[in-house]
Amino acid sequence: MTTLTKTVTLAPGQSQQVSFQVVPTEAGLYQVSVNGLTGSFVATPPPVASLSGYVAEAGEAIVSAKVTIVEHLDLMKANVYRTFSDTKGFYSLENMAFGNRPIIVDISVESTGYIMIKQKDVPLAEGDNTLNFDMIWGGGSRDVPSFISYQLPDQIVSGEWFPVSMTIYLPYQDELFKANLQIQLPEIPQWNTMVRWGLLPATLYDGLTDKKDYIRFDRAGEYTLEAIGKAVRFGTWKWSRERGWWREETPLPLGTYDVNAFVERYHVEPINGTLKYGGISDAYYEWGPVKVGTVEII
Repeated sequence: MTTLTKTVTLAPGQSQQVSFQVVPTEAGLYQVSVNGLTGSFVATPPPVASLSGYVAEAGEAIVSAKVTIVEHLDLMKANVYRTFSDTKGFYSLENMAFGNRPIIVDISVESTGYIMIKQKDVPLAEGDNTLNFDMIWGGGSRDVPSFISYQLPDQIVSGEWFPVSMTIYLPYQDELFKANLQIQLPEIPQWNTMVRWGLLPATLYDGLTDKKDYIRFDRAGEYTLEAIGKAVRFGTWKWSRERGWWREETPLPLGTYDVNAFVERYHVEPINGTLKYGGISDAYYEWGPVKVGTVEII
């Protein structure tokens, strides 16, 4: 039982309204008693809705389209939910909690090269909803990166090293591409590990003094990237005299993990045999993340 008190001093014949604010922690019926007077109120759970569907162009799936749902609560607050379409163009946002009834949201759908879809004041029913989006190409080259396949062991031992490979298509451009394959626990996204490859066009790669962090590519085409990953969560980089730069490693919890793929493109400039990242927002192109499979951590 929760007791709230206020002290009020009144002169003869004077009255004053007294109010209390109660924020229930659970839905249900609540009883209220004030100086012998009783009443009740019902606390209802917030409205919950799910939204799923497909993003396509003339029936062809669009991979890695970003779908964003926004419920504006006031000028400064909003509920925001976001996901990406998978290799079949399917997207899903499950069990989104909202602040108002009826549920009214703004929806945007974005994908590189396509005209953004914006829909305002869209009503959602509580429970399941389905919306499909047909996007229109905005013009320009369609020669963009795309995911093809990946290879991982069926089971990976937590804390141990494992082989990994990913095949992608890359257009030839004078930019740095970073291809990423991420293993992520869906219930707790902070538990993840990632393998990253840096691919440089020949015009930039050949002029580098230190080439060990990069792969040279000199044409548009399919590239199969291979590496060794480790089933640990890496902490932030730290420095000590004894160890130099190092990161804490924590073995991943056991379970079924999502395998996500994504590609970033960075503008870089060669300066004296090194690369300088240009602009405030270096990653001005991003493809993904897209769920491409699952793997067991044992």
